[in-house]
Amino acid sequence: MAYDSQAHEFVFSFYLKGGSWERWLPKINEVYPGISKSTCQTWEERFEWRKRRAELDHKRADFEDLVRDYSRVLVADLEIARVKLLEQIQAGEISNQTYYQFAAITGQIAKICAEHEKRRDPDRIALAVLNEAFEAFVQRLAAIPALNKVISASTDEIGKAVADIADRYGRSN
Repeated sequence: MAYDSQAHEFVFSFYLKGGSWERWLPKINEVYPGISKSTCQTWEERFEWRKRRAELDHKRADFEDLVRDYSRVLVADLEIARVKLLEQIQAGEISNQTYYQFAAITGQIAKICAEHEKRRDPDRIALAVLNEAFEAFVQRLAAIPALNKVISASTDEIGKAVADIADRYGRSN
């Protein structure tokens, strides 16, 4: 069956998420019935998805660096404003507007810092690494001819086990 570029991009969106084709094929087949693991692997090679993902990962990393830099500058600028407002409050130059601005700026600083900490969450990062390692391990096992049939025949059970583990340890995709 011939698939259009929209189907290719749809499947590529799952490729970007990482993991095994066994994990994503049920969801892919809900929209494009009949797409197989071999079709996905063929498209991966034909459309150079590894290279494309690496380029997108690089662009995302550059963007994240830029956002971090802007966040630092923004927090520094907000801190200057916060200190000036605090000085006004401490000097007795009190108005509702001064308190409102002080609270708003303090809230913005807290929000930016919380977002930064959320991105640095070591448990979340560790879980993502373990998830990728587990999926790579299953793929390597499936590449062993003697195990391939067993793993291929057990994809539903493996998927359920992975979902149960993800739920237990706090990650669901």
